[in-house]
Amino acid sequence: MNMIKKLFVKFTYKIITYLENSSKNIKKYHNYLDFEKNSKLGSNIKLSNSSRCVNDGDKKSVNIKNNSVIFGQLYAADTGKITIGKNTFIAQNSMIVSSESIEIGDDCMISWDCMIQDNNSHPVSKKKRQEQMIRLEEKTDCVDSGQVFPLNESKSKSVKIGNNVWIGARVIVLKGVIIGNNSIIAAGSIVTKNVPSNTIYGGNPAKVIKKVKE
Repeated sequence: MNMIKKLFVKFTYKIITYLENSSKNIKKYHNYLDFEKNSKLGSNIKLSNSSRCVNDGDKKSVNIKNNSVIFGQLYAADTGKITIGKNTFIAQNSMIVSSESIEIGDDCMISWDCMIQDNNSHPVSKKKRQEQMIRLEEKTDCVDSGQVFPLNESKSKSVKIGNNVWIGARVIVLKGVIIGNNSIIAAGSIVTKNVPSNTIYGGNPAKVIKKVKE
């Protein structure tokens, strides 16, 4: 009986060790440490090898709530803030870039290759853009583009996306836009103005197509 008990304990220990090591490997493979260091993570967050989180500010500047799936890239530049609600999905190659504030609600679906940004990326001034290019030429290591092209040199305005919003593939959402609850943005659209709740928008620039039926 003692022998069986010893074998059981040994077997259980091996299983626990295996699971712990597997968990560590998964966290490393899925850039978990990158997110753990740069964001406030809720429970049961899913990442992939394409996930990335860059945060120039405080860890709380990027807040990801429970049960969300982040396969895209988050970039909080300067004093930018990114908040992602519960049960929200962001697909591969999509980028959320903030120098002010981007809020994404609960139960949202953001497809692949989308860009959501609350800033113009570069200044309108020709002189300031030339200064940026000079900094780029002088820099030998351009791993962090934010050091070369600081987003606080361009205009910004907060973006807010409501709950249960579906954004199709390759959509661009520009600064200052508010998208209401339950709305849908058609693939390939460029959203430059506010979208009311319960509507489908599409095109360049995006315009109302029809109301969403329950």
